[in-house]
Amino acid sequence: PPRLPRLALMGTIQFAGALQHARRQLNEDYPDLVVPQAKPLSVAETLGCTSALLGPEVGVLVFVADGRFHLEAAMIQNPHVLAYRYDPYAKLLTRESYDTAELKRQRRAAIHAAAEQQVFGV
Repeated sequence: PPRLPRLALMGTIQFAGALQHARRQLNEDYPDLVVPQAKPLSVAETLGCTSALLGPEVGVLVFVADGRFHLEAAMIQNPHVLAYRYDPYAKLLTRESYDTAELKRQRRAAIHAAAEQQVFGV
């Protein structure tokens, strides 16, 4: 049978305990489960400005959060993975996406526009 992509589990800090519990519960069925750490953050924790880089062997990310902001950091950092968000309050699992190519296009355009200016402030 074809080898399935590895599964990664990440989320926001308020669900860190639940992520560790889920890791233990899933370990038997998913021994290759990836629960990454972007130091100095806690294991599985993601901030809007800091996300772990997942290897090419990871194909699916389940992100536990009640919003998209922190998940977007993970999707920008890892555009190669299919991302799902589990909201524990609404008890919903949704497929999420982020247009990384459009983000890069907009940032390039802003850089080019700034480079053509006579005055630049920080």
